[in-house]
Amino acid sequence: MSVTRADVLHRAATLWPTGSVPYSQDHLHPGTGYRQDCSGFVSMCWVIPLGADGSWGGMNTVSLVTDGWMSPIEHPARALRGQTQPGPGWPGAR
Repeated sequence: MSVTRADVLHRAATLWPTGSVPYSQDHLHPGTGYRQDCSGFVSMCWVIPLGADGSWGGMNTVSLVTDGWMSPIEHPARALRGQTQPGPGWPGAR
């Protein structure tokens, strides 16, 4: 499955409207199933499968890097500000 930058930005803007989801590493969003923290948000926006190895409601900050979803020098909080490039594990990566 290929996910475009436009898809990612659309998901970020519409699936979790600003201020509508409280931060939590312990709760899953009832509408999407992703964890309600920054890594869960990035996982949701990037459409990382919920069933991916090591995932509980999305990848965690470490597994986003170690499993190849993003470059080791990146951080999930920068992912939607255009300051990161998805790694080779990201759907549609070449």
